[in-house]
Amino acid sequence: MSAPPLLLVHGIWDSAARIEPLAAGLRARGCDSVTSFDLQPNDGSAPIETLSAQVHLAAERICARAGCQHIDLVGFSMGALASRHYLQRGAGKQRVRRFVSISGPHAGTLTAYALPLAAGRQMRPGSALLRDLASDPDPFGSVQVHCLYTPFDLMILPAKSSILAHAHSIEALPVPMHRLMIRDARVLDRIAQLLRTSCALLALLAAAALSACTRETTETSIKPSDPRIVYTGRFDTQKPDAPRCSWPGSQIEARFTGTSLRALLTDTPVEDELRELDRIVVIIDDGKPKTFALAEGQHVYPLATQLPPGEHQLLIWKRTEGDVGVITFEGFVLDRAATLAKPRPRPSRHLEFVGDSITTGYGDEGRDTSCHGNAAVENNYVTYGAVAARELHASYTAIAYSGKGLTRNYQPGDHETFPSLYERVIASEPELHPVALWQSEPDAVIVNLGTNDFFAGVPDANALRRAHFDLLKKLRARYPKALLVTLLGPMLADDYPQPKARSLSRKWLRENDAQWHKQVDDNLDFLELWFDPAEGAGCDFHPNEKTHARLGRELAALLRTRLDWND
Repeated sequence: MSAPPLLLVHGIWDSAARIEPLAAGLRARGCDSVTSFDLQPNDGSAPIETLSAQVHLAAERICARAGCQHIDLVGFSMGALASRHYLQRGAGKQRVRRFVSISGPHAGTLTAYALPLAAGRQMRPGSALLRDLASDPDPFGSVQVHCLYTPFDLMILPAKSSILAHAHSIEALPVPMHRLMIRDARVLDRIAQLLRTSCALLALLAAAALSACTRETTETSIKPSDPRIVYTGRFDTQKPDAPRCSWPGSQIEARFTGTSLRALLTDTPVEDELRELDRIVVIIDDGKPKTFALAEGQHVYPLATQLPPGEHQLLIWKRTEGDVGVITFEGFVLDRAATLAKPRPRPSRHLEFVGDSITTGYGDEGRDTSCHGNAAVENNYVTYGAVAARELHASYTAIAYSGKGLTRNYQPGDHETFPSLYERVIASEPELHPVALWQSEPDAVIVNLGTNDFFAGVPDANALRRAHFDLLKKLRARYPKALLVTLLGPMLADDYPQPKARSLSRKWLRENDAQWHKQVDDNLDFLELWFDPAEGAGCDFHPNEKTHARLGRELAALLRTRLDWND
């Protein structure tokens, strides 16, 4: 099915002519029907409501002319805010399929204090208009909303004011200034991907032709089954050239030559109602981690561009958990004559983490305790387990799922407790699939479970101890030589979520510890994780990145001693 027409809405002091570079760039990337129009007036003297009405009229004209029911919408700067108003207060929810916001002042901008006009006052932080728009619990309905911004913006101050809450994806691109957001190739590439309108390249890639649009191929295609690609974690390998993963921390690594690398990925959301989408962390040459918000379906992602010639190292890390989505990897695209190089040796050390939302990274990038966790603020790469593994130069695997307990879960109607999930290859699928773990037996397995059992009341002591002990026996049968470490998580306290919750959990874990040493072996240890109020907390009182970093160091210290990893 062809994509709907695309409407572009320009920013303050702009016009349709001035955003022609954006229109032309998207046409070149496969957007066949691109329309822009002039907001009048364009100087901020008219309120956002007036501009929103003009967006509505432009959308209706396009649909009448094209005989269509839906459009895609891209708004830049003030035009992004006018477009958002059209979605939330006009007829946009019924007319728009996808909306991409580019550097819009959604939380206001300090520069608007220099503009004593109607729209200028509305674009100030805390304005009545912004408060009204932010009050909607479901602002966009079924519209898929994506947000792009640059951290170097000097027009939207602070730059993070461009972040649009409730967007399906939020991505910061290192564009040097506000104005260049409608010209930069990285932005144009990303918009085209989000709208699913990139040219025949996608279809060709899907068919493994991997050729460039309408020209002779100048690129090298790499299949997922190439032995030079290194996988860590649980992957469904029923289709060797389309391996799937869902657990947080699933990793794909490769060394490659050339100046660029693209990956063909398909993201499939798990929850039909929420339809959240996965995010990945990408690291090139051990540099700064960069997050890519995936779009639903099959897309080509430019993970590395404009690199110096030579060999480069790539790491892809699934930062979201298994109840968000399943990622299918379908290959790399390299420069012409480029190739994969011999991979780095695998670490000789390996750690496996078994747990709940604390281990997945739920809400760890949330601003404070008032937010609720979602894919945008969950980052497994910065969790305590990932931190400990990097500090110890060990590889990392996580089998973790938010809300799960040993005998009961956080959600009363959810009856699949964690022990029933542990053996799964894909977290949301009960069926087992051929699995490639690509790692030897872990040196240690760290278990952080039991927190969710307390939220519906004090759990039955015998049932909880038995479930915990049985899980340890399952792990011992799977990994005969591994050190097992049980953790008392930081979210239990003696006044939350039940009286004496922490003391009871400590007592029961210690009793299991003593029983294990008496009946099984001495290769089991115990560690308490604590909150530090000075560090703050993430969404729903979960550990934030600062707390995870400290907990990771504390765990690394224990493992270093127990495993004699002193180098």
